Amino acid sequence: MRFIWFVLACMPLLGASVGAGDNPPKGDLEKLQSCWNLVKYEDGQETKDNIFETPSDNPIVRLFDPAATLCVQKSCATFSRGPELVLRQAEVRLDVSKDPKAINVTFGTPKRQKTYLGIYKLEANQWTLCVADGDRRPTEFKAKQGQAVLYYARSK
Repeated sequence: MRFIWFVLACMPLLGASVGAGDNPPKGDLEKLQSCWNLVKYEDGQETKDNIFETPSDNPIVRLFDPAATLCVQKSCATFSRGPELVLRQAEVRLDVSKDPKAINVTFGTPKRQKTYLGIYKLEANQWTLCVADGDRRPTEFKAKQGQAVLYYARSK
């Protein structure tokens, strides 16, 4: 059953297209192929460097789970705590033709899914996302109401 869920979660989802960048050059997608740890976030009210200190009330931060490791394999993002506990999976779609670069993160199954619109930048071993809970994509790396900026570092 776990394998079937993994396959369903990581299949390209119908209607999740981002536009011209559906098949981005392998550059950014290849660079994301790794595991990442959340090191800091901004949720519109505060910036947290010590992410385990107090849980956030922001639903995006809770969904992206500060205690989880985020591993990207092809276009599938897996949030887990250790090798045995998979918390959730999502499909990642990039559009490198946008400025700033766009990302869609889709959680759920093909019948029941939710897509978070965002922007991202990838610099060496750091990946920064600004994600919105709604139908408007952020335009800058600043957390406003209903948004979160997530700072990831590549796992060693």
